[in-house]
Amino acid sequence: MPEQDQRPGEWIGSHFSRTGEYRLTQALIESLPGIFYIIGENGHFLDFNSRFLELTGYFSSEMKAKTAYDLIDHSYHSALERSLDKAWRTGEAVLQAPLRTKSGQLIPFFLTGRRVDTGEDTLLVGMGVDLTNEMDAVRALEEAEHRYLGIFQNSSEGLYLLTRSGTLVDVNPAACSLHRERREKLLEKTIGDLILPEQNRPVELIARAISMGRKLSGNGTGIRSDGSAFEGELSGVPLQMAGQGFYLVSVRDVTARMEVERQMERLRYVVDNTRDIIGITDGDGKHIFLNRAGRDFIGATAERPLESIKISEFHDPAVAQFILEEALPAARSNGVWKGRTSLKNRKGEIIPCSQIIIAHRESNPQVYSTIIRDISERERITEELQAAREWMGITLNSISEGVISVDRAGEIEYMNPAARKLTGWQSDRVQKLAPLEPVTVPLEDQEAIRRTIRQEGLPIQKVLRLKDEESGEPLALDSLNPGVDNSRRQEAILIRKDESEVIVEIATSRMENRQGDWIGTTYIFRNITQHREIARILAHQANHDPLTELINRNRFKVFLDDAIQSARAGKGIHAFAYVDLDQFKVVNDTSGHSAGDQLLRQLSQVMRKLMPPGDVLARLGGDEFGILLHDSSLEAAMDTLNAIKDAVQEFRFVWEDKIFTVGCSIGVVFIDEFAENDTQILRDADTACYAAKELGRQRIHIFHPDDEALTRRRAEMEWVNQVQESLESGDFELYCQPIADLQNGPGHQCEILVRMKSGNNLVAPGMFVPAVERFGLMARLDRFIVKRFFDTVKDFVRSNSDGLQEFNFFTLNLSGATVGDEDFRDFLLQQIKESDIDPDKLCFEITE
Repeated sequence: MPEQDQRPGEWIGSHFSRTGEYRLTQALIESLPGIFYIIGENGHFLDFNSRFLELTGYFSSEMKAKTAYDLIDHSYHSALERSLDKAWRTGEAVLQAPLRTKSGQLIPFFLTGRRVDTGEDTLLVGMGVDLTNEMDAVRALEEAEHRYLGIFQNSSEGLYLLTRSGTLVDVNPAACSLHRERREKLLEKTIGDLILPEQNRPVELIARAISMGRKLSGNGTGIRSDGSAFEGELSGVPLQMAGQGFYLVSVRDVTARMEVERQMERLRYVVDNTRDIIGITDGDGKHIFLNRAGRDFIGATAERPLESIKISEFHDPAVAQFILEEALPAARSNGVWKGRTSLKNRKGEIIPCSQIIIAHRESNPQVYSTIIRDISERERITEELQAAREWMGITLNSISEGVISVDRAGEIEYMNPAARKLTGWQSDRVQKLAPLEPVTVPLEDQEAIRRTIRQEGLPIQKVLRLKDEESGEPLALDSLNPGVDNSRRQEAILIRKDESEVIVEIATSRMENRQGDWIGTTYIFRNITQHREIARILAHQANHDPLTELINRNRFKVFLDDAIQSARAGKGIHAFAYVDLDQFKVVNDTSGHSAGDQLLRQLSQVMRKLMPPGDVLARLGGDEFGILLHDSSLEAAMDTLNAIKDAVQEFRFVWEDKIFTVGCSIGVVFIDEFAENDTQILRDADTACYAAKELGRQRIHIFHPDDEALTRRRAEMEWVNQVQESLESGDFELYCQPIADLQNGPGHQCEILVRMKSGNNLVAPGMFVPAVERFGLMARLDRFIVKRFFDTVKDFVRSNSDGLQEFNFFTLNLSGATVGDEDFRDFLLQQIKESDIDPDKLCFEITE
């Protein structure tokens, strides 16, 4: 405090008349917490208290020389002037301004002044309160408000300011961004409209925490203006501002973080449930992390410390040393190391593995992630595939079918040896397309070779040139449906590289990848030139008589059937002639079958030369021929047939020292719209030919349905057919006709006779035997009767104890032709032997 050269309150004391009042006044002035001063009309300080001098640092004499303008900071002089003027005029004024101390310090003060009239003087009595503390509080409050506003406005979390009653009074920009809504719209809602707490924390719990001023934390779901939701982490704290209670809710959008956590959880699940061993180790091989597969492999329990598990437990010593000394440094240098290693299980078995080591370069100290996969099954499959490829290569090299594979662009990727041989493309470039030996050629080299081939280009159209067999036009490979399975094989002509041609049978097969996409086409083809020639020869043999080279009976029936259909359709009348050589048997019997064959060959050429163009000559069997004359009149047909008949009769056949003359009998049937079928036509022509022979041979007989000779012939043919059917079905019955002695009367002897069944009737032998004899069926009928007789005898003997004692003998009828057959005699003796019948009881009556 400055030295006192005048006591404060001296001026007041000089103006009080009583000492007691002075002391009292002085005590009151000195006890004031603030400053006290009296300003005269001249503006100078007349009096002041000690507090005023202490704060300003002036002496009393110095202060009396000062005016208010000397103590108030000059930036407030205008305000001071207005306040003094107001005080002098109105009697009272206030001013808040800083006082400048003697040392130059500015002290904020709240100053009051009141005008006092003493009767003698007019004074301005004032007091002042030091506002330093209050201003510090205000500045602190302002700074706090500024900081609050800064934090509120710039926080990345959504902030919601509520009253204790729950009314939303403010939100920050982050909250607007979270809900994608303007501030004004958000303030119209409640906190429950914007934030849905987790299911076990109902809205009422938030309301209670706000009303009671308790802290709050938890998770919730935020609702955006478009109805979508986000995951939020929320907290709440009570606040006191300006004497009022508020509640601040903070919401952080953790949608992305929660998704990452869920992904991490899924990743942890995958890592822990994969069959691969996944671990994280330090540079010394100690594990920081190890998944379940790794623990199970070495039998480690979940309680075992990770740092106690080293990589040496997974591998034999040599592999573990390699990983520590080579693989880990390589990963540290390059970021990753990949290679083939092996595991050693608890049984001591070595398991081949593929291993990846990844160095985490950003970590300090260095750590590594490792993934180990058991590849024993894959190596087994690879070996099987390798063997299959080798076998496929051997197979494709060995088969006779050509195989060519092309890509989608039609560039050849593969040709087997058969394809190269068939097409004639044996160049070095094509040789590269042979199956690559997987043992000697690495996969990458195989691919390099195929890339070179594709770059050089060898289009399928250049190698596989085809043309249609019939038209001779080039055949586009597109017609084989490339890229689509074509199970139908197509035949075409392949033009080889040297322009020679072969006939091939070709098919295509679609090649697909695992997704079912078309990646190329395989052409499979084989040379069928030889097969075609063999087929042609076989077809010729099937349709032609090998002796005469004329068409045979089967092929002739096709032509005959076509002629019948043509006649029925009204497209003309055709003539069919059945030609049977006369006296042919004489040549065979006197000179042998070789002579007969040669005669047939020469006569075939004689008749062929006389055939009109387009008509058909065939050998129907033995010495029988068929002639089909298309769209022929009676006159034209007879001219042709007479010429053939005369040529045959005039022909002289020389064999060794003999000369033979033969003729022919011809039966003719005209085929018109009433023709039945080929069988009937052949039968009618044969009947007409027979009639020609009956009439004297060497003649032509035309078939007429009412011809008597033909009618008889037809009847005989019908009997022959019926006899053949009855022989097959056994429809014959034997009868035992007793034989009576004219002198001694009936005895126990009988003649065996036969009857043929015809429906419900029995036919006597006189009706059918002549036809049977004429057509050479008598020997067969005799065999049937003999066998049926002896079978009946056996059955009779088995059922009668006396056997055949009551019978004297049996008579059987046999034809002369049958008896002359040596095979029949053996057959008869065998039947007699098996029947145990006394041969003396048998009598055979032989026809002349």
